[in-house]
Amino acid sequence: MPELVTFDTETCSTLENSDPWGHGEDEIIVDSFPATAYNVDHSTLLLGVSTSLERLENAMPQLTQWLSGTNASLVVNVADSDGNDGNMSIIQDKMMSLGIEVTLLPNADDAQPNGRRKPDRHGQRHFSIVKQLQRQRGPHHKWFGIIDDDTFFPSLSAVITALQKYDPEQPHYIGGLSEDLNTMKMEFGYMAYGGAGIFISGPLLDTLLEHFDECVNLENEGDMIYRECVYRYTYPPVQLTVLPGLHQLDFRGDASGWYEAGPHPLLSLHHWNSKWFYLYPIHYGYLVSKTCGEPCFLQRYRFADDAILTNGYSVAQYPGGVDHLELERVEATFMHDAKDPDQWEFSLGRLRPRLKASEKISWRLEYAVEEQDGRIRQFYIYRAGNAVFDSERLKQNVTGVLELEWIK
Repeated sequence: MPELVTFDTETCSTLENSDPWGHGEDEIIVDSFPATAYNVDHSTLLLGVSTSLERLENAMPQLTQWLSGTNASLVVNVADSDGNDGNMSIIQDKMMSLGIEVTLLPNADDAQPNGRRKPDRHGQRHFSIVKQLQRQRGPHHKWFGIIDDDTFFPSLSAVITALQKYDPEQPHYIGGLSEDLNTMKMEFGYMAYGGAGIFISGPLLDTLLEHFDECVNLENEGDMIYRECVYRYTYPPVQLTVLPGLHQLDFRGDASGWYEAGPHPLLSLHHWNSKWFYLYPIHYGYLVSKTCGEPCFLQRYRFADDAILTNGYSVAQYPGGVDHLELERVEATFMHDAKDPDQWEFSLGRLRPRLKASEKISWRLEYAVEEQDGRIRQFYIYRAGNAVFDSERLKQNVTGVLELEWIK
Protein backbone atom coordinates (compact mmCIF):
# COMPACT_ATOMS: atom_id res chain seq x y z
CA MET A 1 0.00 0.00 0.00
CA PRO A 2 1.32 3.51 -0.75
CA GLU A 3 2.18 5.86 2.05
CA LEU A 4 -0.51 8.26 3.22
CA VAL A 5 -0.71 11.48 1.25
CA THR A 6 -0.79 14.50 3.56
CA PHE A 7 -2.25 17.57 1.90
CA ASP A 8 -0.53 20.71 3.10
CA THR A 9 -3.16 23.28 2.21
CA GLU A 10 -0.95 26.13 3.40
CA THR A 11 1.43 25.51 0.51
CA CYS A 12 -1.11 24.37 -2.07
CA SER A 13 -1.11 26.28 -5.34
CA THR A 14 -2.84 25.94 -8.68
CA LEU A 15 -0.67 25.06 -11.64
CA GLU A 16 -0.54 26.93 -14.92
CA ASN A 17 -3.31 26.44 -17.50
CA SER A 18 -5.82 27.10 -14.75
CA ASP A 19 -8.25 28.78 -17.14
CA PRO A 20 -9.51 25.82 -19.17
CA TRP A 21 -11.99 27.89 -21.15
CA GLY A 22 -9.12 29.63 -22.93
CA HIS A 23 -9.72 33.26 -22.01
CA GLY A 24 -5.99 33.88 -21.62
CA GLU A 25 -6.21 35.33 -18.13
CA ASP A 26 -2.91 35.55 -16.24
CA GLU A 27 -4.57 35.49 -12.85
CA ILE A 28 -5.00 32.07 -11.23
CA ILE A 29 -8.67 31.11 -11.08
CA VAL A 30 -9.74 29.57 -7.79
CA ASP A 31 -13.20 31.08 -7.36
CA SER A 32 -16.50 29.87 -8.73
CA PHE A 33 -17.40 31.00 -12.24
CA PRO A 34 -20.90 29.65 -12.93
CA ALA A 35 -22.30 29.41 -16.44
CA THR A 36 -24.31 32.59 -15.86
CA ALA A 37 -21.05 34.54 -16.03
CA TYR A 38 -21.21 34.07 -19.80
CA ASN A 39 -23.45 36.45 -21.70
CA VAL A 40 -24.81 33.88 -24.15
CA ASP A 41 -28.19 32.69 -25.36
CA HIS A 42 -28.16 28.90 -25.25
CA SER A 43 -31.44 28.67 -27.17
CA THR A 44 -29.57 29.55 -30.37
CA LEU A 45 -28.06 26.04 -30.38
CA LEU A 46 -29.83 22.92 -31.65
CA LEU A 47 -27.97 19.65 -31.21
CA GLY A 48 -28.58 16.34 -32.95
CA VAL A 49 -27.49 12.79 -32.17
CA SER A 50 -28.27 9.37 -33.62
CA THR A 51 -28.27 6.52 -31.12
CA SER A 52 -30.25 3.64 -29.68
CA LEU A 53 -32.71 3.95 -26.81
CA GLU A 54 -30.47 1.88 -24.55
CA ARG A 55 -27.40 4.02 -25.18
CA LEU A 56 -29.44 7.20 -24.80
CA GLU A 57 -30.78 6.06 -21.45
CA ASN A 58 -27.28 5.11 -20.30
CA ALA A 59 -26.00 8.57 -21.29
CA MET A 60 -28.74 10.40 -19.40
CA PRO A 61 -26.66 11.19 -16.26
CA GLN A 62 -23.98 12.86 -18.37
CA LEU A 63 -26.43 14.68 -20.64
CA THR A 64 -28.23 16.02 -17.59
CA GLN A 65 -25.02 17.53 -16.22
CA TRP A 66 -24.16 19.69 -19.21
CA LEU A 67 -27.50 20.17 -21.00
CA SER A 68 -30.17 20.42 -18.29
CA GLY A 69 -31.60 23.89 -17.77
CA THR A 70 -29.59 25.53 -20.55
CA ASN A 71 -32.45 26.15 -23.05
CA ALA A 72 -30.33 24.53 -25.74
CA SER A 73 -32.29 21.83 -27.55
CA LEU A 74 -31.50 18.23 -28.49
CA VAL A 75 -33.11 16.11 -31.19
CA VAL A 76 -32.47 12.37 -31.19
CA ASN A 77 -32.62 10.17 -34.27
CA VAL A 78 -33.62 6.90 -32.60
CA ALA A 79 -31.86 4.09 -34.46
CA ASP A 80 -34.07 1.33 -33.04
CA SER A 81 -37.38 3.18 -33.20
CA ASP A 82 -39.38 0.41 -34.89
CA GLY A 83 -41.92 -0.91 -32.39
CA ASN A 84 -40.56 1.31 -29.63
CA ASP A 85 -42.98 4.24 -29.68
CA GLY A 86 -43.97 3.67 -26.06
CA ASN A 87 -40.39 3.50 -24.80
CA MET A 88 -39.48 6.59 -26.81
CA SER A 89 -42.26 8.54 -25.14
CA ILE A 90 -41.23 7.34 -21.67
CA ILE A 91 -37.58 8.27 -22.15
CA GLN A 92 -38.45 11.65 -23.68
CA ASP A 93 -40.72 12.49 -20.74
CA LYS A 94 -38.02 11.43 -18.29
CA MET A 95 -35.39 13.60 -19.96
CA MET A 96 -37.73 16.59 -20.07
CA SER A 97 -38.46 16.14 -16.36
CA LEU A 98 -34.70 16.49 -15.82
CA GLY A 99 -34.71 19.88 -17.55
CA ILE A 100 -33.51 18.71 -20.97
CA GLU A 101 -35.30 20.19 -23.98
CA VAL A 102 -35.34 17.06 -26.12
CA THR A 103 -37.34 15.50 -28.93
CA LEU A 104 -37.03 11.83 -29.85
CA LEU A 105 -37.87 11.08 -33.47
CA PRO A 106 -38.13 7.76 -35.33
CA ASN A 107 -35.16 6.78 -37.45
CA ALA A 108 -35.46 9.11 -40.45
CA ASP A 109 -37.35 7.47 -43.31
CA ASP A 110 -35.71 10.09 -45.50
CA ALA A 111 -32.58 7.95 -45.47
CA GLN A 112 -34.29 5.90 -48.20
CA PRO A 113 -34.04 8.21 -51.22
CA ASN A 114 -36.35 6.93 -53.96
CA GLY A 115 -36.59 3.66 -52.07
CA ARG A 116 -33.10 2.68 -53.19
CA ARG A 117 -31.59 1.83 -49.83
CA LYS A 118 -32.73 1.25 -46.28
CA PRO A 119 -31.05 3.22 -43.51
CA ASP A 120 -29.22 0.17 -42.19
CA ARG A 121 -25.72 1.64 -42.20
CA HIS A 122 -24.41 3.65 -39.29
CA GLY A 123 -23.19 6.34 -41.67
CA GLN A 124 -26.66 6.84 -43.12
CA ARG A 125 -28.27 7.06 -39.70
CA HIS A 126 -25.58 9.53 -38.63
CA PHE A 127 -26.12 11.75 -41.67
CA SER A 128 -29.89 11.55 -41.21
CA ILE A 129 -29.41 13.85 -38.22
CA VAL A 130 -29.58 16.77 -40.67
CA LYS A 131 -33.20 15.85 -41.50
CA GLN A 132 -34.08 15.71 -37.82
CA LEU A 133 -32.39 19.05 -37.19
CA GLN A 134 -34.51 20.56 -39.94
CA ARG A 135 -37.70 19.13 -38.41
CA GLN A 136 -36.96 20.84 -35.08
CA ARG A 137 -35.42 23.98 -36.52
CA GLY A 138 -36.80 27.27 -35.29
CA PRO A 139 -36.18 30.89 -36.27
CA HIS A 140 -34.09 31.37 -33.11
CA HIS A 141 -31.60 28.62 -33.98
CA LYS A 142 -28.30 29.95 -35.32
CA TRP A 143 -26.00 26.95 -34.85
CA PHE A 144 -26.57 23.24 -35.37
CA GLY A 145 -24.40 20.63 -33.69
CA ILE A 146 -23.88 16.98 -34.62
CA ILE A 147 -22.59 14.97 -31.68
CA ASP A 148 -22.10 11.39 -30.48
CA ASP A 149 -23.92 9.98 -27.47
CA ASP A 150 -20.63 10.09 -25.54
CA THR A 151 -19.82 13.72 -26.32
CA PHE A 152 -19.50 15.77 -23.14
CA PHE A 153 -19.39 19.58 -22.96
CA PRO A 154 -17.95 20.78 -19.62
CA SER A 155 -19.32 24.24 -20.40
CA LEU A 156 -21.93 24.69 -23.10
CA SER A 157 -21.67 28.42 -22.47
CA ALA A 158 -18.00 28.32 -23.44
CA VAL A 159 -18.87 26.47 -26.65
CA ILE A 160 -21.45 29.06 -27.68
CA THR A 161 -19.06 31.86 -26.75
CA ALA A 162 -16.43 30.31 -29.04
CA LEU A 163 -18.96 30.09 -31.88
CA GLN A 164 -19.87 33.77 -31.52
CA LYS A 165 -16.67 34.67 -33.38
CA TYR A 166 -18.28 33.39 -36.59
CA ASP A 167 -21.16 34.81 -38.61
CA PRO A 168 -24.06 32.32 -38.51
CA GLU A 169 -25.49 33.88 -41.68
CA GLN A 170 -22.50 32.54 -43.63
CA PRO A 171 -21.80 28.85 -44.35
CA HIS A 172 -19.52 27.40 -41.65
CA TYR A 173 -18.19 23.89 -41.03
CA ILE A 174 -16.56 23.87 -37.59
CA GLY A 175 -15.07 21.05 -35.55
CA GLY A 176 -12.04 19.34 -34.08
CA LEU A 177 -9.50 16.90 -35.49
CA SER A 178 -8.27 13.59 -34.14
CA GLU A 179 -5.18 13.89 -31.95
CA ASP A 180 -3.74 10.88 -33.78
CA LEU A 181 -2.11 11.90 -37.07
CA ASN A 182 -2.08 8.28 -38.25
CA THR A 183 -5.85 8.11 -37.83
CA MET A 184 -6.17 11.01 -40.24
CA LYS A 185 -3.48 9.87 -42.68
CA MET A 186 -4.40 6.20 -42.95
CA GLU A 187 -8.06 5.94 -41.95
CA PHE A 188 -10.52 8.84 -41.88
CA GLY A 189 -8.73 11.89 -43.23
CA TYR A 190 -8.90 15.61 -42.50
CA MET A 191 -12.39 16.40 -41.24
CA ALA A 192 -14.45 17.42 -38.24
CA TYR A 193 -14.69 14.41 -35.93
CA GLY A 194 -18.21 14.08 -34.57
CA GLY A 195 -17.28 12.87 -31.10
CA ALA A 196 -15.65 16.23 -30.49
CA GLY A 197 -18.71 17.96 -31.95
CA ILE A 198 -19.44 19.21 -35.47
CA PHE A 199 -21.04 22.65 -35.71
CA ILE A 200 -22.62 24.03 -38.86
CA SER A 201 -24.45 27.25 -39.60
CA GLY A 202 -27.94 27.52 -41.08
CA PRO A 203 -26.80 28.21 -44.66
CA LEU A 204 -24.61 25.10 -44.67
CA LEU A 205 -27.43 23.02 -43.19
CA ASP A 206 -29.60 24.22 -46.10
CA THR A 207 -26.98 22.94 -48.56
CA LEU A 208 -26.77 19.53 -46.89
CA LEU A 209 -30.55 19.25 -46.99
CA GLU A 210 -30.70 20.27 -50.65
CA HIS A 211 -28.31 17.45 -51.55
CA PHE A 212 -29.45 14.99 -48.91
CA ASP A 213 -30.41 12.21 -51.35
CA GLU A 214 -27.02 12.29 -53.06
CA CYS A 215 -25.03 12.54 -49.83
CA VAL A 216 -26.82 9.86 -47.82
CA ASN A 217 -25.94 7.32 -50.52
CA LEU A 218 -22.22 8.05 -50.44
CA GLU A 219 -20.20 4.95 -49.65
CA ASN A 220 -18.29 6.62 -46.82
CA GLU A 221 -19.23 6.25 -43.18
CA GLY A 222 -20.19 8.64 -40.40
CA ASP A 223 -18.34 11.92 -40.25
CA MET A 224 -16.75 11.32 -43.66
CA ILE A 225 -20.16 11.72 -45.32
CA TYR A 226 -20.46 15.21 -43.83
CA ARG A 227 -16.99 16.13 -45.08
CA GLU A 228 -17.56 14.77 -48.58
CA CYS A 229 -20.99 16.38 -48.86
CA VAL A 230 -19.68 19.77 -47.74
CA TYR A 231 -16.75 19.75 -50.16
CA ARG A 232 -18.72 18.34 -53.10
CA TYR A 233 -21.74 20.62 -52.94
CA THR A 234 -20.38 23.99 -51.80
CA TYR A 235 -18.52 26.35 -54.11
CA PRO A 236 -16.05 27.60 -53.36
CA PRO A 237 -15.72 24.67 -50.93
CA VAL A 238 -16.49 25.60 -47.35
CA GLN A 239 -13.27 24.75 -45.54
CA LEU A 240 -13.13 23.14 -42.13
CA THR A 241 -12.57 25.61 -39.31
CA VAL A 242 -10.71 23.83 -36.52
CA LEU A 243 -11.94 25.09 -33.16
CA PRO A 244 -9.37 24.57 -30.38
CA GLY A 245 -10.85 22.88 -27.35
CA LEU A 246 -13.05 20.39 -29.20
CA HIS A 247 -11.35 17.14 -28.19
CA GLN A 248 -11.92 13.86 -30.03
CA LEU A 249 -9.60 11.98 -27.61
CA ASP A 250 -8.60 9.04 -29.79
CA PHE A 251 -6.39 7.55 -27.08
CA ARG A 252 -6.28 3.78 -26.81
CA GLY A 253 -5.53 2.75 -23.26
CA ASP A 254 -4.71 4.93 -20.28
CA ALA A 255 -5.57 8.56 -21.07
CA SER A 256 -4.35 9.91 -17.72
CA GLY A 257 -1.33 11.55 -19.32
CA TRP A 258 -3.60 13.87 -21.29
CA TYR A 259 -6.07 14.60 -18.48
CA GLU A 260 -3.27 15.31 -16.00
CA ALA A 261 -1.48 17.76 -18.31
CA GLY A 262 -3.94 20.62 -17.78
CA PRO A 263 -5.77 20.51 -21.13
CA HIS A 264 -7.00 23.89 -22.33
CA PRO A 265 -9.17 25.22 -23.83
CA LEU A 266 -11.67 22.63 -22.66
CA LEU A 267 -14.81 22.70 -24.80
CA SER A 268 -15.63 19.01 -25.32
CA LEU A 269 -14.54 15.53 -24.24
CA HIS A 270 -15.17 12.18 -25.91
CA HIS A 271 -14.61 8.40 -25.69
CA TRP A 272 -14.74 8.47 -21.87
CA ASN A 273 -16.72 5.21 -21.74
CA SER A 274 -15.21 3.11 -24.51
CA LYS A 275 -13.66 -0.33 -24.11
CA TRP A 276 -11.68 0.43 -27.28
CA PHE A 277 -10.28 3.69 -25.95
CA TYR A 278 -10.37 4.50 -22.22
CA LEU A 279 -12.72 4.47 -19.23
CA TYR A 280 -13.45 7.50 -17.06
CA PRO A 281 -16.62 8.05 -14.97
CA ILE A 282 -16.98 11.62 -16.16
CA HIS A 283 -20.32 12.24 -14.44
CA TYR A 284 -18.60 11.61 -11.10
CA GLY A 285 -15.57 13.68 -12.07
CA TYR A 286 -17.62 16.67 -13.20
CA LEU A 287 -19.78 16.67 -10.06
CA VAL A 288 -17.25 18.87 -8.25
CA SER A 289 -18.17 21.79 -10.50
CA LYS A 290 -21.32 22.18 -8.40
CA THR A 291 -19.21 23.53 -5.54
CA CYS A 292 -16.37 25.39 -7.24
CA GLY A 293 -17.71 26.23 -10.69
CA GLU A 294 -17.11 24.82 -14.16
CA PRO A 295 -13.48 25.99 -14.51
CA CYS A 296 -12.29 23.99 -11.47
CA PHE A 297 -13.06 20.70 -13.22
CA LEU A 298 -9.65 19.18 -14.12
CA GLN A 299 -7.87 22.16 -12.56
CA ARG A 300 -4.54 21.04 -11.09
CA TYR A 301 -3.39 21.73 -7.55
CA ARG A 302 0.16 21.11 -6.41
CA PHE A 303 0.90 20.27 -2.79
CA ALA A 304 4.17 20.49 -0.91
CA ASP A 305 4.54 16.72 -0.58
CA ASP A 306 4.98 16.29 -4.35
CA ALA A 307 1.33 15.39 -4.81
CA ILE A 308 -0.80 16.82 -7.60
CA LEU A 309 -4.57 16.81 -7.63
CA THR A 310 -6.20 16.92 -11.05
CA ASN A 311 -9.62 17.84 -9.77
CA GLY A 312 -12.20 15.21 -10.59
CA TYR A 313 -9.69 12.88 -12.21
CA SER A 314 -6.73 11.80 -10.08
CA VAL A 315 -4.31 12.39 -7.25
CA ALA A 316 -0.73 11.52 -8.14
CA GLN A 317 2.25 11.49 -5.80
CA TYR A 318 5.77 11.56 -7.21
CA PRO A 319 8.37 10.09 -4.80
CA GLY A 320 11.21 11.54 -6.87
CA GLY A 321 9.73 15.03 -6.92
CA VAL A 322 7.94 16.93 -9.68
CA ASP A 323 10.19 19.84 -10.62
CA HIS A 324 12.00 17.84 -13.31
CA LEU A 325 8.88 16.33 -14.89
CA GLU A 326 7.78 19.03 -17.36
CA LEU A 327 4.22 18.89 -16.09
CA GLU A 328 3.02 21.05 -18.97
CA ARG A 329 3.72 18.12 -21.31
CA VAL A 330 1.55 15.04 -21.83
CA GLU A 331 2.84 11.83 -20.28
CA ALA A 332 2.79 8.98 -22.82
CA THR A 333 0.46 6.75 -20.82
CA PHE A 334 -1.61 5.57 -23.81
CA MET A 335 -0.71 3.28 -26.70
CA HIS A 336 1.76 4.94 -29.04
CA ASP A 337 4.62 4.13 -31.36
CA ALA A 338 7.80 5.52 -29.84
CA LYS A 339 9.46 5.25 -33.25
CA ASP A 340 6.83 7.49 -34.82
CA PRO A 341 6.81 10.76 -32.85
CA ASP A 342 4.80 12.49 -35.59
CA GLN A 343 1.77 10.40 -34.59
CA TRP A 344 1.00 12.67 -31.63
CA GLU A 345 3.41 15.60 -31.71
CA PHE A 346 1.38 17.59 -34.24
CA SER A 347 -1.46 17.89 -31.71
CA LEU A 348 0.13 17.33 -28.29
CA GLY A 349 3.73 18.37 -28.77
CA ARG A 350 6.61 16.24 -27.54
CA LEU A 351 5.42 13.57 -25.11
CA ARG A 352 7.27 12.82 -21.89
CA PRO A 353 7.99 9.16 -21.08
CA ARG A 354 5.49 7.03 -19.18
CA LEU A 355 6.50 6.78 -15.53
CA LYS A 356 6.92 3.48 -13.71
CA ALA A 357 4.56 2.53 -10.90
CA SER A 358 7.34 3.28 -8.41
CA GLU A 359 7.78 6.78 -9.86
CA LYS A 360 4.11 7.76 -9.77
CA ILE A 361 1.64 6.61 -7.13
CA SER A 362 -1.77 7.30 -8.60
CA TRP A 363 -5.22 7.40 -7.05
CA ARG A 364 -7.87 7.54 -9.77
CA LEU A 365 -11.34 8.97 -9.19
CA GLU A 366 -13.95 6.21 -9.39
CA TYR A 367 -16.89 7.61 -7.45
CA ALA A 368 -18.33 10.87 -6.13
CA VAL A 369 -21.55 11.84 -4.40
CA GLU A 370 -23.38 15.06 -3.56
CA GLU A 371 -24.63 15.19 0.03
CA GLN A 372 -27.83 16.92 1.10
CA ASP A 373 -25.88 19.89 2.49
CA GLY A 374 -24.20 20.47 -0.89
CA ARG A 375 -20.86 18.88 -0.05
CA ILE A 376 -19.22 16.89 -2.82
CA ARG A 377 -17.37 13.80 -1.65
CA GLN A 378 -14.81 12.42 -4.09
CA PHE A 379 -13.28 8.95 -3.80
CA TYR A 380 -9.91 8.38 -5.44
CA ILE A 381 -8.88 4.72 -5.60
CA TYR A 382 -5.38 3.26 -5.61
CA ARG A 383 -4.97 -0.02 -7.49
CA ALA A 384 -1.70 -1.90 -7.74
CA GLY A 385 0.16 -2.22 -11.02
CA ASN A 386 0.63 0.02 -14.02
CA ALA A 387 -1.82 -1.33 -16.59
CA VAL A 388 -2.06 0.48 -19.91
CA PHE A 389 -5.74 -0.36 -20.42
CA ASP A 390 -8.34 0.82 -17.92
CA SER A 391 -10.30 -2.42 -18.27
CA GLU A 392 -7.26 -4.25 -16.86
CA ARG A 393 -6.53 -1.60 -14.23
CA LEU A 394 -10.05 -1.86 -12.84
CA LYS A 395 -9.59 -5.60 -12.29
CA GLN A 396 -6.75 -5.00 -9.82
CA ASN A 397 -7.42 -5.11 -6.09
CA VAL A 398 -8.15 -1.86 -4.27
CA THR A 399 -5.28 -1.15 -1.88
CA GLY A 400 -5.99 2.45 -0.94
CA VAL A 401 -8.81 5.00 -0.87
CA LEU A 402 -8.44 8.77 -0.67
CA GLU A 403 -11.55 10.84 0.07
CA LEU A 404 -11.72 14.56 -0.64
CA GLU A 405 -14.60 16.82 0.36
CA TRP A 406 -15.53 20.04 -1.39
CA ILE A 407 -17.67 22.48 0.57
CA LYS A 408 -19.53 25.46 -0.88
